[in-house]
Amino acid sequence: MHDKDMDREKGAFKDFGGKVEETAGNLTGDKDMQARGTEKQAEGKAQNLWGKTKDAAGNLVDDVKDAFDPNSKDPNMRDRDRA
Repeated sequence: MHDKDMDREKGAFKDFGGKVEETAGNLTGDKDMQARGTEKQAEGKAQNLWGKTKDAAGNLVDDVKDAFDPNSKDPNMRDRDRA
């Protein structure tokens, strides 16, 4: 797992694990297990969102750096913008 994707991946696994735990709680009638599962899902969704936010911020920083780099290979930059 790439460091950049870690929060998104961990969040997705935590969300899935929470769904499994909530479902098991529903099947057994265990209210505490249901609540833990719901809580884990919320934590997973928040961690996933945090990872997406960090990725977007990192991409923005990279885009800004590329915009000011005269050696950038960005095909969207016109030749006169590179000079």
